[in-house]
Amino acid sequence: MSSSRKLLKFVSTINLVFSIIAIIMGVTAFVSCVKTPESVLAATSATALKSIAMVEVSTIALTVFSIWGVFVAAMGIRGANNPTKMGFVTVIACITAILSVGDLIAAIATGSFTISIAIDVLVDLIMLYACFEVRKEGKGA
Repeated sequence: MSSSRKLLKFVSTINLVFSIIAIIMGVTAFVSCVKTPESVLAATSATALKSIAMVEVSTIALTVFSIWGVFVAAMGIRGANNPTKMGFVTVIACITAILSVGDLIAAIATGSFTISIAIDVLVDLIMLYACFEVRKEGKGA
């Protein structure tokens, strides 16, 4: 197995673990903030109800994006094991890298930047690079 295939498998495994942890965190956060009658009664103002709704939407977004991350990681592992399938994997990795950079820009713009976002962008960009390298190897370049 070539070094770029090993890199792709390693980065995909990191992405898989990171995404599974994020899914667990997203589901846990959503379950803990679901509106119960007590929380709705305690939140008397419209602003409080909007903030509860925003937390719920953000946890759903975290979970959905993490499910996408599991899919991308599985495709990366598949592509590392079978380089003839790298076209689809490269397209998926490219879409993910674009979404991650957009997430980074949005986080910086809103002031909600965390180190996990930077790590996610780095992992996605390394995965994209590894996909291009494995694809080059498969074409015999």
